Amino acid sequence: NGLSVNSPVTLAVDSKGKISLVDNQPVAGATPKTEPSQTQYQGMSPETKKQVASYVTEMSNLFNFCLKQVDNTVENITPDDRRAIATTLFISAQKKYSL
Repeated sequence: NGLSVNSPVTLAVDSKGKISLVDNQPVAGATPKTEPSQTQYQGMSPETKKQVASYVTEMSNLFNFCLKQVDNTVENITPDDRRAIATTLFISAQKKYSL
């Protein structure tokens, strides 16, 4: 697939909520996208970095909880449907509680 250890990649989510890795290698004739670099985050204070890390952890835990709820309440579904239902629950919770 052309990817190797430490290759730059981007996470892409399709219309069904499927997450996939996209190789960031330039395509001939394409204009490269400018991605945020690590140096852009170096000016972030240690406290802000901790807050971001905490938020990401909380959101990961919420999504994991949504997946478990689907597993416990919905039967006979495909993995794609499981992920789609959990994603819907996750987004709904974020909107309802302004997360």
